[in-house]
Amino acid sequence: ALLILAVLGTIYLGLAPPTEAAAMGAFAMLLLTLAWSTKIAGAKGGLK
Repeated sequence: ALLILAVLGTIYLGLAPPTEAAAMGAFAMLLLTLAWSTKIAGAKGGLK
C-alpha cells in the first residue's frame, strides 16, 4: 500500500510524470519480489 501511495504522491506533487512514476513503482516491486523470494528460498534450505 505504501508503494502505491509513493507512486501516486510523486505524480500528484509533480516530481515525476506518470510514465516515470510507473517505471519507478515497477522497479521497486521487482526488488521487493526478489527480496521476498530469496527470503522464502533461504527458509526452505535453498540458495546454498
